Amino acid sequence: MSNIPRVRLALPWIEAALTEAKANGTLPALDALAWLAGRGNPASIGADWRSWLMGAVDQAASDAFAASKAGPCLAASGGVGPGTAAGWAVAQPVHLAAGMDHLRLAPLADARPDPEEVEALASTLRGHFAGEVFGFVDYLDGAWIVRCDEEFDTVTHDPVDLVGRNIHDYMPGGPQGARIRSVMNEIQMVLHEHAVNERRTRMRQLPINALWLWGFGTYASAPTPLPELRNWSLHSDDLWLRAFWQVHGGEERALGAPDAFESNTLFAMTQPPTSDPAEALAEVDSSLLARLCQAVQSGSIRSLDLLTGNVVQTLDSRSRFRFWRRPGLDRLQS
Repeated sequence: MSNIPRVRLALPWIEAALTEAKANGTLPALDALAWLAGRGNPASIGADWRSWLMGAVDQAASDAFAASKAGPCLAASGGVGPGTAAGWAVAQPVHLAAGMDHLRLAPLADARPDPEEVEALASTLRGHFAGEVFGFVDYLDGAWIVRCDEEFDTVTHDPVDLVGRNIHDYMPGGPQGARIRSVMNEIQMVLHEHAVNERRTRMRQLPINALWLWGFGTYASAPTPLPELRNWSLHSDDLWLRAFWQVHGGEERALGAPDAFESNTLFAMTQPPTSDPAEALAEVDSSLLARLCQAVQSGSIRSLDLLTGNVVQTLDSRSRFRFWRRPGLDRLQS
């Protein structure tokens, strides 16, 4: 029994997608998701979903992640040595879409620059901030590593969790939040009529009209390996998780649905595969969730923990025999 793998999966965008698809009258059938929801035991989580995901490994891994910061993790995974800066942060290219009286964050994939755009934007930003406290070191896994020559006491938010939201309540805060907000406004002005964005507009792509600064922290020493990570594999599109996993000695694999679950596996898909919620739900249901459904039904995995928003469905080897439970999506929303 101990050799049968466990799976923990985080789909934090699912709850919002279900709500939007229902409101639009476009909710697809979602057979796999409905079956998993019907057979699972629901519970709410009281922790950040990333820490919850790491808790499947052990408490030490969960605690280590909770104590980590995205900027230092990304710097370490990029091979930047400890002690080479006072602090590190992440600069995520984004598109801020104008609403009636607010700005909202567009899907991150819509503002992902190609390699030529990365070089052009980096050249401008490095030139603009030359000699300043901020330095754009490298572009890694979809965002820039930012070197800070001072430590910043600020509270920031991961843009992954803000897609579609009014950004007003999520701007950097804390003692030095105003300074970070000022830098972000300065970057917006630099990018406003940049040649990259003029080209993107002609190509009917969303312009990269801002950089979201977040994940500030220090990086004083090389990360300590976490031996238990070797008993798990990680499949994720999340740059913070991937960086943390790599620098602590874990094995990382591409995001996707494997043909078979041969080892303990963590999945984290932070962004829907398409911008249309109904299409995104249908795609994930027919691929990853369908294979997980088959794995539970065949008994080839020992347990499955499925997070959708703030609700976790837990299934084990007995779940497939709960014939009296009908498929349904009502258990997935808090």
